Amino acid sequence: MQEPTDRELEDGALQTLTESILFTGDRYDTDTLTVTATNPTEAGRWFNIGCAGSVLAKLALNRYTHATTSSNFTTTRLQRQAMLKMYTSDICGTGDALTVSGTPLFWKSSNDLHNKPIATTSHEAYWNASGAICLDVHRLHGTAEGTSMYSQIKEACELAGRDVPPPCRGVPTAWDFDTKSQAPAL
Repeated sequence: MQEPTDRELEDGALQTLTESILFTGDRYDTDTLTVTATNPTEAGRWFNIGCAGSVLAKLALNRYTHATTSSNFTTTRLQRQAMLKMYTSDICGTGDALTVSGTPLFWKSSNDLHNKPIATTSHEAYWNASGAICLDVHRLHGTAEGTSMYSQIKEACELAGRDVPPPCRGVPTAWDFDTKSQAPAL
Protein backbone atom coordinates (compact mmCIF):
# COMPACT_ATOMS: atom_id res chain seq x y z
CA MET A 1 0.00 0.00 0.00
CA GLN A 2 1.33 3.38 -0.99
CA GLU A 3 1.65 6.08 1.68
CA PRO A 4 -0.23 9.33 1.07
CA THR A 5 1.61 12.42 -0.04
CA ASP A 6 1.52 15.80 1.70
CA ARG A 7 -1.05 16.98 -0.87
CA GLU A 8 -3.37 14.18 0.24
CA LEU A 9 -3.37 15.41 3.82
CA GLU A 10 -6.04 17.87 2.58
CA ASP A 11 -4.40 21.20 3.11
CA GLY A 12 -2.37 20.11 6.13
CA ALA A 13 -5.26 19.32 8.50
CA LEU A 14 -3.62 16.01 9.34
CA GLN A 15 -0.02 16.85 10.12
CA THR A 16 1.60 13.42 9.80
CA LEU A 17 1.01 10.22 7.91
CA THR A 18 0.28 8.40 11.18
CA GLU A 19 -2.68 10.57 12.19
CA SER A 20 -6.27 9.57 11.59
CA ILE A 21 -9.82 10.75 12.19
CA LEU A 22 -12.49 8.62 13.87
CA PHE A 23 -16.13 9.48 13.24
CA THR A 24 -19.61 8.01 13.45
CA GLY A 25 -22.90 8.71 11.72
CA ASP A 26 -21.93 7.64 8.20
CA ARG A 27 -21.49 4.25 6.61
CA TYR A 28 -20.12 3.26 3.22
CA ASP A 29 -20.31 0.24 0.94
CA THR A 30 -16.74 -0.17 -0.30
CA ASP A 31 -17.73 -2.58 -3.08
CA THR A 32 -20.11 -0.13 -4.75
CA LEU A 33 -18.54 3.09 -3.40
CA THR A 34 -21.86 4.29 -2.08
CA VAL A 35 -23.00 6.06 1.07
CA THR A 36 -25.37 3.75 2.94
CA ALA A 37 -25.96 5.80 6.12
CA THR A 38 -25.82 9.52 6.87
CA ASN A 39 -26.90 9.71 10.50
CA PRO A 40 -26.31 7.78 13.73
CA THR A 41 -29.68 6.01 13.60
CA GLU A 42 -28.95 4.57 10.14
CA ALA A 43 -25.29 3.85 10.91
CA GLY A 44 -25.96 2.09 14.21
CA ARG A 45 -22.80 1.19 16.10
CA TRP A 46 -20.64 1.58 12.99
CA PHE A 47 -17.65 3.93 13.15
CA ASN A 48 -15.07 4.98 10.59
CA ILE A 49 -11.32 5.40 10.77
CA GLY A 50 -10.05 7.88 8.20
CA CYS A 51 -6.28 7.49 7.92
CA ALA A 52 -4.27 10.46 6.64
CA GLY A 53 -4.74 10.76 2.89
CA SER A 54 -7.66 8.33 2.69
CA VAL A 55 -11.01 9.14 1.14
CA LEU A 56 -12.69 8.81 4.55
CA ALA A 57 -10.36 11.41 6.05
CA LYS A 58 -10.93 13.72 3.09
CA LEU A 59 -14.71 13.41 3.41
CA ALA A 60 -14.51 14.28 7.12
CA LEU A 61 -12.01 17.11 6.68
CA ASN A 62 -14.24 18.70 4.05
CA ARG A 63 -17.46 18.43 6.11
CA TYR A 64 -19.01 15.67 4.00
CA THR A 65 -19.91 13.51 7.02
CA HIS A 66 -22.57 13.65 9.72
CA ALA A 67 -19.92 14.22 12.39
CA THR A 68 -18.50 17.28 10.63
CA THR A 69 -21.68 19.11 9.72
CA SER A 70 -22.35 22.44 11.34
CA SER A 71 -25.21 24.89 11.54
CA ASN A 72 -23.54 26.76 8.67
CA PHE A 73 -22.77 23.76 6.49
CA THR A 74 -24.65 20.52 5.92
CA THR A 75 -24.56 18.00 3.11
CA THR A 76 -27.14 15.55 1.80
CA ARG A 77 -26.62 11.86 1.14
CA LEU A 78 -26.42 12.59 -2.60
CA GLN A 79 -23.81 15.32 -2.09
CA ARG A 80 -21.72 13.02 0.11
CA GLN A 81 -21.96 10.25 -2.45
CA ALA A 82 -21.00 12.63 -5.28
CA MET A 83 -17.91 13.64 -3.30
CA LEU A 84 -17.06 9.96 -2.70
CA LYS A 85 -17.43 9.24 -6.44
CA MET A 86 -15.24 12.25 -7.29
CA TYR A 87 -12.44 11.38 -4.87
CA THR A 88 -12.33 7.75 -6.02
CA SER A 89 -12.92 8.54 -9.71
CA ASP A 90 -15.83 6.10 -9.86
CA ILE A 91 -16.79 7.49 -13.24
CA CYS A 92 -19.54 5.04 -14.20
CA GLY A 93 -20.92 4.33 -10.73
CA THR A 94 -19.70 0.73 -10.72
CA GLY A 95 -17.60 0.90 -7.56
CA ASP A 96 -14.39 0.88 -9.62
CA ALA A 97 -11.91 3.39 -8.20
CA LEU A 98 -10.10 4.63 -11.30
CA THR A 99 -7.38 6.65 -9.61
CA VAL A 100 -4.17 6.13 -7.67
CA SER A 101 -3.05 7.39 -4.30
CA GLY A 102 -1.23 10.70 -4.42
CA THR A 103 -2.95 12.12 -7.50
CA PRO A 104 -3.36 15.87 -6.95
CA LEU A 105 -6.90 17.18 -7.33
CA PHE A 106 -8.59 20.52 -7.12
CA TRP A 107 -12.33 20.50 -6.67
CA LYS A 108 -15.10 22.96 -6.10
CA SER A 109 -18.59 22.02 -4.94
CA SER A 110 -21.89 23.57 -5.92
CA ASN A 111 -22.09 25.10 -2.42
CA ASP A 112 -18.76 26.88 -3.09
CA LEU A 113 -16.65 24.71 -0.82
CA HIS A 114 -13.27 23.83 -2.32
CA ASN A 115 -9.79 22.68 -1.47
CA LYS A 116 -6.51 24.51 -2.05
CA PRO A 117 -6.05 25.45 -5.75
CA ILE A 118 -3.39 23.70 -7.78
CA ALA A 119 -2.11 24.67 -11.20
CA THR A 120 -4.17 22.93 -13.87
CA THR A 121 -4.66 23.31 -17.59
CA SER A 122 -7.61 20.94 -17.92
CA HIS A 123 -10.83 19.85 -16.27
CA GLU A 124 -11.77 16.30 -15.48
CA ALA A 125 -15.49 15.83 -14.85
CA TYR A 126 -18.72 17.13 -13.41
CA TRP A 127 -19.93 14.69 -10.73
CA ASN A 128 -23.17 13.55 -9.18
CA ALA A 129 -24.12 10.65 -6.91
CA SER A 130 -24.05 8.20 -9.85
CA GLY A 131 -20.57 9.12 -11.08
CA ALA A 132 -19.35 11.47 -13.78
CA ILE A 133 -22.03 13.34 -15.72
CA CYS A 134 -19.44 14.34 -18.29
CA LEU A 135 -15.71 13.66 -18.71
CA ASP A 136 -12.98 15.69 -20.34
CA VAL A 137 -9.38 14.89 -19.35
CA HIS A 138 -9.07 12.12 -16.76
CA ARG A 139 -6.77 12.91 -13.82
CA LEU A 140 -4.32 10.15 -14.82
CA HIS A 141 -4.10 11.18 -18.48
CA GLY A 142 -0.45 11.55 -19.41
CA THR A 143 0.81 9.45 -16.49
CA ALA A 144 2.20 5.93 -16.50
CA GLU A 145 -0.91 4.77 -14.62
CA GLY A 146 -3.14 6.42 -17.23
CA THR A 147 -1.81 4.63 -20.31
CA SER A 148 -4.85 2.35 -20.49
CA MET A 149 -7.24 4.56 -18.51
CA TYR A 150 -9.78 5.17 -21.26
CA SER A 151 -10.10 1.46 -21.96
CA GLN A 152 -10.64 0.88 -18.22
CA ILE A 153 -13.28 3.61 -18.16
CA LYS A 154 -15.03 2.11 -21.19
CA GLU A 155 -14.95 -1.37 -19.63
CA ALA A 156 -16.35 -0.09 -16.31
CA CYS A 157 -19.15 1.75 -18.09
CA GLU A 158 -20.02 -1.28 -20.22
CA LEU A 159 -20.30 -3.39 -17.03
CA ALA A 160 -22.77 -0.83 -15.69
CA GLY A 161 -24.72 -0.76 -18.96
CA ARG A 162 -23.78 2.89 -19.44
CA ASP A 163 -22.01 4.81 -22.14
CA VAL A 164 -18.77 6.59 -21.36
CA PRO A 165 -19.80 10.07 -20.17
CA PRO A 166 -19.83 12.66 -22.95
CA PRO A 167 -17.35 15.55 -23.08
CA CYS A 168 -18.27 18.37 -20.71
CA ARG A 169 -18.25 21.09 -23.35
CA GLY A 170 -22.01 20.72 -23.91
CA VAL A 171 -23.05 20.28 -20.28
CA PRO A 172 -24.69 23.41 -18.83
CA THR A 173 -23.01 24.86 -15.71
CA ALA A 174 -20.15 22.35 -15.78
CA TRP A 175 -17.46 25.01 -16.00
CA ASP A 176 -19.22 28.05 -14.57
CA PHE A 177 -16.13 29.48 -12.88
CA ASP A 178 -12.58 30.60 -13.63
CA THR A 179 -11.12 27.78 -15.74
CA LYS A 180 -7.50 28.78 -15.13
CA SER A 181 -7.48 28.17 -11.41
CA GLN A 182 -10.33 25.85 -10.53
CA ALA A 183 -11.82 22.48 -11.32
CA PRO A 184 -15.40 21.36 -11.93
CA ALA A 185 -18.10 21.68 -9.33
CA LEU A 186 -19.75 18.67 -7.74
